Amino acid sequence: EVISYALNYAHEVMTKTYATDEEKLQASTALRLAIDNAQYIENIALNKTVSASHNQSAAQRITNGSTSDYWTSLNADGDNEPIENSSFVIDLKGIYNVDAVNAIPYFASNNRYYQYDVLLSEDNEDWECVAQYRGTDITTSKGQLFVLDTAKRARYIKIQGVYVYVSGRTDINNFHMTEVLA
Repeated sequence: EVISYALNYAHEVMTKTYATDEEKLQASTALRLAIDNAQYIENIALNKTVSASHNQSAAQRITNGSTSDYWTSLNADGDNEPIENSSFVIDLKGIYNVDAVNAIPYFASNNRYYQYDVLLSEDNEDWECVAQYRGTDITTSKGQLFVLDTAKRARYIKIQGVYVYVSGRTDINNFHMTEVLA
């Protein structure tokens, strides 16, 4: 699954007319990481417990292995909770050396992008921001792969929403996440 993803991601980036050097480096790094670690790759976030700032009942969708459903930041009244107030934490149920995180925000409508931070922690109190996505490319089913230069010890993965843009829809200001892999 990870090698297939890395190959597809690299192909997508390398065939883009205006791929940045950073995107090309990230794609080649993802391929290298997938190939180098092929014998023991697994999604350590799969089916792990998720705690969300809002809409807790749908939070497990973030780690259920499916990209056909998603979590959204709705408040107790069922209204949109702004993305900057929205986050979720995945409990890996043990300390792991995390070397990559793939966040896949909602992509089905092909008209939006999300900006967010990826943080890691061993204790769910002290957090280290290991990646930030501030791109403006429309979200795809591949999401955004963050390959860390050095693996970080962590039990918890937190994704904090920063900004959302939805073409033609100023009423949508909340966070939607389809899946997170690590």
